[in-house]
Parts: sequence; C-alpha cells; structure tokens
Amino acid sequence: MILFGIEHESGHHMSVSIGIDFGTSSARVTCLRNDDVVNVPNKFSSGNNSGIIYYSLTGGKINFTSLKQKIGFEESVLIRGRRVLAIDLFSDVLRIIKKDSENYLKDEVSGAVIAVPSCFADKQRMAMRTAANKAGIENVKLIDESMAAVMALGINEEVKTILVYALGGGVFTVSAFRNKNRNFYPIWHEGDRNLGGNLFDTLVAEYLIREAGFDLSRFGGSIENVQNLKKIVEKTKIELFSKDVVEINFAGFTRNDYGDRGQDSKLTVARSLFEGIISSSVDQTISLTDRVIEKAGLTNDTIDAIVLVGGSTRIPFIEKSIRQKYNGNVIHASDDAISIGAAFYAKLEMKDTTEENTQQPDEKKKDEIVEPNYKPDKRTPQGMNEMSWLKEFTPYLVDSQLYWQNNEFDAAIAKLESLLSELPKFIANLYHSRGKLLLAPETVDEAIAHLEKGIEYDSDREKLRHSLHEAYSLKARQFVEIGNHNEARLILKKGLKYKPDCQGCLGLLKNIENSTQSPSHHMNRVRFKKKRR
Repeated sequence: MILFGIEHESGHHMSVSIGIDFGTSSARVTCLRNDDVVNVPNKFSSGNNSGIIYYSLTGGKINFTSLKQKIGFEESVLIRGRRVLAIDLFSDVLRIIKKDSENYLKDEVSGAVIAVPSCFADKQRMAMRTAANKAGIENVKLIDESMAAVMALGINEEVKTILVYALGGGVFTVSAFRNKNRNFYPIWHEGDRNLGGNLFDTLVAEYLIREAGFDLSRFGGSIENVQNLKKIVEKTKIELFSKDVVEINFAGFTRNDYGDRGQDSKLTVARSLFEGIISSSVDQTISLTDRVIEKAGLTNDTIDAIVLVGGSTRIPFIEKSIRQKYNGNVIHASDDAISIGAAFYAKLEMKDTTEENTQQPDEKKKDEIVEPNYKPDKRTPQGMNEMSWLKEFTPYLVDSQLYWQNNEFDAAIAKLESLLSELPKFIANLYHSRGKLLLAPETVDEAIAHLEKGIEYDSDREKLRHSLHEAYSLKARQFVEIGNHNEARLILKKGLKYKPDCQGCLGLLKNIENSTQSPSHHMNRVRFKKKRR
C-alpha cells in the first residue's frame, strides 16, 4: 500500500492522504479528504485485470503477489525474451498508479507511505523504497500491512492484546500487538513469503491434473490450458466457500493434452477433499501463530481479538481452524482495511513531511544519489561525503589500480590512504541510512541500534545526531504510552545529549518528573501493586 502526499504549484502540501493496498490481483487506492474516505480509481483497481502487468513467454501472469515474493532478492521475470528485475516491474506499477492518482486528484504526487508484509527483510524494504524513488515518488515511508489493518478497525481500549493473521495470495504474516489507549505496539511477528492462496491453487491444480487424466508431459505446453486451469481452480475454490460439492467440467481443454479420459472428463470436488489438500499448509500457519504467541509472552486465553486479513482467510476451513485453536474474538477485516489504515498513517505523517519540505528545502538535495562523472583524480574525499559512497568507492579503487599499472606507486598508495582516512564517515553514512529506513514505531529499537553504531564512527555528523535524537524521542513516547516513566526519562536524557535545546523533549521530561514526584503518582503505584496481589 502506498500513500501519497499531494503538492500544489505553490510547493506546499495539502492535508490529503492516499493509501494503496497491493492485493493478490488488484491495487486498492483510498484517499482521506476532510476525514471522508474516497476510493481513487487506477488501472489496477479492477480484480478482473488480475493485477496483470506483463505476460511471460509461457503465458504466465505477473501479479502483485509474485512481485512481492521476488522484490529485494535480485529475482527476475522473463518478459518477451528478456529478464526484468522485480524491482523494475514494481517501479513501472508505481509510476502508473502515481500518474492515475495525479489525473484523478488534479495535483502532483510527491510522497508515499508503502505498507509491506511484516516478514519483509531489510533488503526487501530497501528495494520497495528504491522502486518508489525510480517511479518519481521522492518522499517514501514504510508501514507494516498488519499495523495498517489494525489502525483501520477502530478497536476500542478494552481490547488489550490483538493477533493479526494475514493470509493473502502469496505471503503469510502473523503479528501480535498490544493496545494502549488505541495506540498499537507490535510485540512479535513471524511470516512466510511463499505461503498463501497461490500455493493452495497450485496444490489443487496438481490434484485436478492427476485426477482428470492429463498427459503431464504435454499439458504445460499449452498456454490456453494453463490459463483455463487457473480459472477453474479459482472458481472451484470460491464456490467451495458456500457449497459442499462442486462439479468441474474440462470441456474447454485441448484434446491432445488428455490421456484416456478425453475431452468429456468431469470431476466432483468436495469441500472436505479441498480441506484435506490444503490442511498441511494451514498447519504451517498455525505453527507460526503458536510461535508468535509464545515469543510475545501471551497465551490463548490472553488474546482479546484475532483479526483475519486477506482473501484466503475467507476459506471456511481456515476460520474454523483459528476458532478451534484460539479463544479470542475473531474479526474479519474488510477488503479495503489495509488501504484505509495506510491512509490514516499517511495523514499522521504528512505534518512532519510538510515541515521538512518547507523549512529545509536544501537538505534533501544533499541526500540524493548523484551519478558520478568519473574522471580519475578529480574528486576529493570531502566531496565524496555529499554523495552515495557506494557509487564513489569503486572509482577510487580503479584510480589507484590505474596509477599502479602506470608505475605511479606513490600516487596509488596516496589514493587509498585518502580513502581510508574517510572510511569511518562512509560507514557512519551506511548506519545512518539504514537507521532512517527503520525509523518507524514498529522498528524503532532497530533504528536506535543502527544510529548508535553510526555515532561511534562519526560523532560529529549533524544529520546523524538529529536522527538519533528523533529515534530516542519516539521510543520515549512509546514508554510514556505504556506508563513506564523511568525508562522514558532515561531515553529522553539520551536524546537531549544530541539536541539539548529540544523544547518538546524538555517539556515532556519536566512533565514526567513532576508526575513521578506527585503524591497521587505514588498512591497509584501502591494501588496497582495491591491490585496485582
């Protein structure tokens, strides 16, 4: 899901948020305007299009689930005889969605919040950001899909612990959250990027091919047969939501792909048979769910609500398995819950984005990746610090090698020594960049770890100090929300070390110290202890 900030010609952001949910076969776009939810049409909003971007030579359809599985792993797709990286395909999709959104809203789209599966690794999150940048979306933030779904549901304060079971087309994630005054704090998550409805379809298709008597050595050679079988599997699965038995007719298939049964082959599939085919896969999701509950320090009895997200959770067998295994109240999230949650998150983030863009217009340029104009011995290490060090590192090594091959040994050594003296700053840049990627409520601890490591290499870098202060401030507010004032005080003091004049942190620290010194605070602590006894 992506959420866009809309910018007028004056350069100032409106208070408008758009969320996009990349489902298995469509992209849902939601816009919040004056707190009203508005659906924004785009080329991928129709489920009939199945999210198709390209066709491969084998006739296979490339959908959003396939791309999410591949992005960040340097995996490619065969497109009309050439290999295309998943990150480039996603960039094309985002470029189209950006254009469609701008045409509908009559404004320029310049920012995005992308919601990704909780199980996405750092390199997948980085790739998603890169794809958005390549599509012309300058300001990019990330949010987990499970978090977006929870934010959209309006869960009341009485529901303290929430389990989000998200099973879509190709990615499964399960996450545990704690609810404090309707602020949701992630506790633990697990996931599998190859588990979902696509796997169910494959298992059912393999069964149908065997039972219908196809010649397996020739079946895959017919594009028409592959496409027809996919339609049959989808139709069968959906009909079994409400029927006990479904009859399948293979009359539309090519004759030479059959064995002894011929074109008139028919099959009857019972719901119990379908459940047996997918049961082992469902058991895998239950095992991952049990692990999350254990790691989160919860039990089946302490789960107040279980939120089911994704099209595959509509399968009756899955809901029945969840209800039998766990005791929590089961809530089905709507189809557009994730896109709405993304839009809510966008609205919260837009204020910070607006302030950053209006008050510091020149700072963004310094962080842009600049393609190096390579000329040996023309750059200095100081100039390198304002660019992407990964793009600049290789030319320096090449320069040194060229000097060495030309018997200019002193120049070669001097080149490497000048690079070595600046290496700590380059490493600090890496930790800073990664820390900023993780600077979100659900990953703030990881962000702090990376930023603190960066400070060890370059304690004088102003931007790095500012980011670490921001991370400490975010973590302190999380401690305040759950009533842990002691930890909040310690974290705030750490942050003030890097920005001593921050009025917001100073005011919060003063409020904490006043509250902990008040008689009512000590009385509440006593009452709390008695209550626990």
